[in-house]
Amino acid sequence: MLRATRYLLLLFTLLPFISSELIKCSDTARKFKEQSFTLQCPAGCATDYYSVWGSDIYTEDSSICAAAIHGGTIPHSGGSVTLEKKAGQGSYTGTTRNGVTSQRYNWYPTSYVFVSASTISCSHQARAFAENQFKVHCPANCASQGSSVWGTDIYTDDSSICRAAIHAGKIRDSGGIAEVLKRPGQSSYSASQRFGVSTRSYGSWSGSFVFS
Repeated sequence: MLRATRYLLLLFTLLPFISSELIKCSDTARKFKEQSFTLQCPAGCATDYYSVWGSDIYTEDSSICAAAIHGGTIPHSGGSVTLEKKAGQGSYTGTTRNGVTSQRYNWYPTSYVFVSASTISCSHQARAFAENQFKVHCPANCASQGSSVWGTDIYTDDSSICRAAIHAGKIRDSGGIAEVLKRPGQSSYSASQRFGVSTRSYGSWSGSFVFS
């Protein structure tokens, strides 16, 4: 593709279409290997049947949807949540909030929190952000739409952030939070195919980015 064609991609911006995988009330974060992901919770998860350990930061084996209600992220009728896995804590505090009682617990190896970030489209590029480090919320279905991606693990700064995040294994195609770190330009970028996204090779380019 001619380099001039790449700049035409800047003219196209898709409106964010937030769609996410519907899960069960009993599903926990242990089911998902990604660091960050977006999911859709059904109604009716605020019952004692679904266990939650912690407050604001929860053990990885806590019910995602019950914890989201407990934390005030979604109402009892359900909704979309984005969570990010964190290191384990030495202890977890039990509280009652929004009709959900969480339990206290001692050390657990992995935790998660609910997060928010700037929602972008599948076509947004890192060069559009002035910050050198920032978080974005990618919508669903970016593996098959959006602008092109150049590179592997380190990408040109005019690559689609969300498609690159899927390629790097940081988020699922259902969407999620990605943390972007800008890096200097590279002398070359390699092509590869991962998780349904094919990237292209390229020569020298002025700016790059990676994911935290």
